[in-house]
Amino acid sequence: MWQPFIGKRSESVTNWVERGAVKRFAEAIGDWNPLYFDEDVARNSRWGQLIAPPTFPMTFDYGRIEGLSLPESGLIHGDQTFHYRRPLFVGEE
Repeated sequence: MWQPFIGKRSESVTNWVERGAVKRFAEAIGDWNPLYFDEDVARNSRWGQLIAPPTFPMTFDYGRIEGLSLPESGLIHGDQTFHYRRPLFVGEE
């Protein structure tokens, strides 16, 4: 059923790491790390600016693959892995 879609890619999509969205996301997951909210703390950190929580990319739009139609309910997300080289910075695309 899914064989024709293996190896296909979505169209390119740009996502913005917007400060308000980062704040709402961190609040929703109960992560009160000041690096997500407090500009003074973030400026004095090793990163020098506000960052997003590691799982924030789950909110991104990953584009659509033409012809692929996933069920709206009953779909189980089985596994996902992230490899980070640096955090996402608030304000970047």
